[in-house]
Amino acid sequence: MKDGELLDADDATRKGKTGLADWLRKAEREWKLRAKTSERIRSIYERLDYDGNLTAQSPTGVYKLLYNTSGTHLCACVVDAKDVSHWQVDDLPVQGFVADTKTYWLETKSEGEAHYLCAVLNAPCVDEFIKPFQSKGAFGAQSGRGERDIHRRPFEVLPIPLFNPRDGRHLKLAELSKECHEKVAQFVANADERTLRQLIGRLRQQVREMLSDDLSQINQLVAELVGLPLMPPIGSNPDR
Repeated sequence: MKDGELLDADDATRKGKTGLADWLRKAEREWKLRAKTSERIRSIYERLDYDGNLTAQSPTGVYKLLYNTSGTHLCACVVDAKDVSHWQVDDLPVQGFVADTKTYWLETKSEGEAHYLCAVLNAPCVDEFIKPFQSKGAFGAQSGRGERDIHRRPFEVLPIPLFNPRDGRHLKLAELSKECHEKVAQFVANADERTLRQLIGRLRQQVREMLSDDLSQINQLVAELVGLPLMPPIGSNPDR
């Protein structure tokens, strides 16, 4: 993707990227052999950019709020993509960050807005409130038949206020979210490989227990903000 457009194999060839062109042609062949097409999805590129959700993103220069489209529990984070010049993956430089199809995203130039919304979405009272509005599945909860889809539920069923940089509660939530991100980053930096290879649910529970004091404050502020009863900030469910 470059300047809001996807490169196909012919584009890559014209730019002298022969290795990329070969890889894309192989992907195109596999798509034609295996994919189900429709009026809206006629090529692998239209599938990758379904509804423009890929090319609409800014790979750099923004703060990205991310949360899961499905799962038993709602969880969110902020990715600082303002400057990715120092990023590396497997010793290779990174030129940007885009969210995939299983992640809802919001881009903003305001760090405060991104972290404010992140705190709201991570509040246990919000997670608990959306449960009756989630579809049920065979997996995802300890006893089965657990909640599954999240999608836009938090914003559809809760009166979440727009970020106001003059509202002290909004600023406090943003500050708490930033502190949580810093603590988690330090936790990951110091963790050994065995810790990081745990099941994601157990690892997330471990992180939430580490952040219990911060989550308690977030929970109380968010409950007041949107008019919800307080819920325990830490559950005993290992899937959480």
